[in-house]
Formats: sequence, structure tokens, C-alpha cells
Amino acid sequence: MHFGKLIKFAVVYIMRNIRKIIGLLLLILVLVQDAVSQKNMIFRFSNDAKYGMDLNKSAHPMTLGSEFAVELPMYGDWKYDYTYRFPTIGFAVTPLYTKLTDNWSSTVNDGEKSALMIGTYTYFMWPFVHTPRFSANLKVGAGLGFLPYKMCQRETWQEQKAWYALSKYGTSLVTAGLDFNIRLGKQYGKKLYQWEVAFGGEMFGTNSFGINRTAEEKALLTFHLGAKYTPNVWALPVWQPAPKVHRVLQLDFDLTGGANQLAKEDGERVWPCGSFCAGIHVPLSNAYRIGIEGDYFFNGVYDGRQREEFTRYNYIDENRYRNKHRAGVCLANHLSFYRFTLGIDLGAYVYNPIKEDDPESVLYNFLYGKLVTKYHFSKHFYAVARVKANYGHGFENVESGIGFTIPDFGDRLKNQNPFKRIKNPFKRKEDYTEEKIEGQRNKYYTPRVYPHR
Repeated sequence: MHFGKLIKFAVVYIMRNIRKIIGLLLLILVLVQDAVSQKNMIFRFSNDAKYGMDLNKSAHPMTLGSEFAVELPMYGDWKYDYTYRFPTIGFAVTPLYTKLTDNWSSTVNDGEKSALMIGTYTYFMWPFVHTPRFSANLKVGAGLGFLPYKMCQRETWQEQKAWYALSKYGTSLVTAGLDFNIRLGKQYGKKLYQWEVAFGGEMFGTNSFGINRTAEEKALLTFHLGAKYTPNVWALPVWQPAPKVHRVLQLDFDLTGGANQLAKEDGERVWPCGSFCAGIHVPLSNAYRIGIEGDYFFNGVYDGRQREEFTRYNYIDENRYRNKHRAGVCLANHLSFYRFTLGIDLGAYVYNPIKEDDPESVLYNFLYGKLVTKYHFSKHFYAVARVKANYGHGFENVESGIGFTIPDFGDRLKNQNPFKRIKNPFKRKEDYTEEKIEGQRNKYYTPRVYPHR
């Protein structure tokens, strides 16, 4: 079966049986909750009502929604629990309804508006204030946003290619905000101690990052009020400083690729893009590291095609191979969250053949930025995704790929053999990011371990 037809069949089947699937998922969730509660694992269930506004100057900016989430409090198992003062990791499903008019945003001009968006995302909450009864958290998350009304229409799949429909009505979602929690009970072990009142606010944004320029982009500001319930509650562990990380140079190599467009009038056509990055980083603390990276970029979209509506790059009138290559150097700023790394890189081009002639666009020709995420699945290998933007031009593309790291590169330099053969890179006896810390814990606690241990 053709891959596109297979995707269409899967989407249509899911939409026709959506109620059964949701019921099955809820049943599985209940069974999982009952199972894990018997093993003294801490899971927290959350539900919030949301009210907010559309920031794209809609005539009807009111936004209503609800968020259903499962959270995992990190209570002293690993070093980063103490570094971030016992943070929380969660997964949320958030339906949001916005009543929009035909001309609510300059980014969409075809009149196709969707009132309902369903966001699914994982998030990290850092408690900058954390007491047994109150916590104030910084919440950041990323995932996918879907427009089900458009995605479920039969005409969508009959008139458009499968990837085009998915990238138009399913986009990347990012969120950031504040979440405040107050426990209802004062005494540990009582029923009311398991319940919390939650309130706060956050921003939601969706973007295709250049994969499909016709995709709807949303920017929503919401405020929420809700409740959280924890089946098994442990006393908050005694905080103690985490051991300092070994400050040694680390060498990273990234290879990523993707596809992108330049304007809405490109339709269903996309161009390949790719990049290679090599960088040296050094940790300044348990959570933060800084480094210098060299970047090489390839983007086939700059092929000299003349566009009638989006004319910004029409000065490129030839399909020259050299116009598709750029190189730069950037300053890397990375935060570490267990196996994840989140980075904001600011760079300048050292080679850029497609420069604008406008004197006011000098910075446009030289500056760029990258939002980078990494997930380390072994000591030396990791998955990487990054979004690239040019100063004054907005997002250019998004890419994903694989990376290789030598975490002890500095020590290898001292031994005068930095590229010594690495044996069994996928085999790990110890977790590369953590050191076990003996804290004040529940005596019935069974330590969680990663699969490789």
C-alpha cells in the first residue's frame, strides 16, 4: 500500500472510532494508575479550566479550554532532582476553542480558520519556590497542535497530499508560563494533603517553522484554575546541594536534515535542507554550559525561483549551487534537564552569498539564531532537533537528526590522545548524567532505574 494512502486510512479510522479510542485510553490510564500506585510511585493527576485571549487581533479574542495532565514529581532519585529543587515532568492534552473571524491574522489569508485546537505536549516545571504546602513553578513545554475540524474533512485528504495535510493542520506547539500550587491539607498523611489547588497563566504558540507556510499559526495567552490529586504522597525530601559536575571540555557533532518552503505560494512543493554542526562546550554549573560552535548550512529553497506575492528573495534570479550554502560561528547556551538539553544559540555568518542590497538590512545578512533540543540515549549518541531563524526574516526551517559526543574530550586532550577508540558506545554501566544521592526517603521506596542499568 502506498505510504500516503496508509496515512489516510489510519487518520480516517481513528476519526471514525475516536470515542472508542478515548474510552480505551481512559481505561488504560486507570489501570496504569492503579498498578503504579501499588509500587509507591508518585503520580499526580491534574485538570485545569482555561480562559484567555487570541493575541492575533481577532474580533472575537476569547479563548476557552481545559487541560488534562499526568505529572511525575522528581523526589530525590538523581542529581538533577536536587539541582532543580525537586522539579516535575508531565504530559498534557489541552483542547482550546477560539472563535475567530475571517481576517484574524495577517499570516493566514485564505479564510480557512479553525475554532478548535487540541494540543498534546510534554512539559517541565521548575519550582523556584518549593515548600511542603506551596510551590511556584516555571513551566515550559513542547509538543504538537492539531486542528481536528480541518483534519477530519474528507475533502482535505482527497484534494491534498497526505504530508501536506498533516503539516498544515498539525503543527509544532510550544508553551511557557507560571503555575502555582497550594495544598489543601496541613498534615502529611491526611486525605486533604493529597489535593492541591492550581492557578496561573501561560502562552501557547503554534508554528510549522517553514515546513508548510500555509499552516495556521496561533498565539494564545491563557489563565487557568484547577485541581491536582496525588494518590500516593511522600513527605518532601530534605534538600541538599548536588555534587558539582566535572568541568571538562565536551566535543559534539550534529548532522540534521529536513524540508522547507519559502512562501505560501510554493503550494505542495518543498525543498531539502540540512546542516552540520561541530562544537566545544564546557559546563559552568550542574545545569548550564557554554560553548563555541561552527555551522554549515545547506538549503535548496534558494534556487532563483521568482514569486509573485513574496518577492523578498526575487533578487536571486539564478539557480546557482553556491547560493544554497552558508557557514557561520555561534555562541551556544545550553541547559541540561536529565537526559534532555535545551539550547539557544546566537551566531554570525562567515560565508553568506545571498546578501540583500538594502543598506538597512546589514544585520539581516549576518545574524542568525538556533533553538536546539537534544536527547541522550547513550553515553556518546543523542537525537537532536533544531529550529533556525535569520535576524529580521523569521523562522527559516526545522531539522532533526543524530549527534555524537565525546563527554571527556578535555581529559583526553591532557592524555594527548583525544580521539582514542571508544569501545561499545551503546553500553553503559552507569548513567552518564547522574550520580546517586542518598537522601531522606520513604523506607518502602524502591529506586527507579533506567533500562540500561
